[in-house]
Amino acid sequence: GVAPGFVLTDLTYQNNDTKGLEQLASRIPLGRLARPNEIADVVAYIGSSENTYITGQVIAVDGGFLCQ
Repeated sequence: GVAPGFVLTDLTYQNNDTKGLEQLASRIPLGRLARPNEIADVVAYIGSSENTYITGQVIAVDGGFLCQ
């Protein structure tokens, strides 16, 4: 499974103003929200033939948010 953090989507922009987005980004160690393709790349890798040994995991793709 993939557990995404905050992602820059239309819904994120719709529900947050510029100040709110800046506040969210300031709480993420990498200093920004994810781009949708960054989440999609992880999903694609897990489902690909390149993934030969990852099973039964939930992978957080959150820029380090959960590590705080």
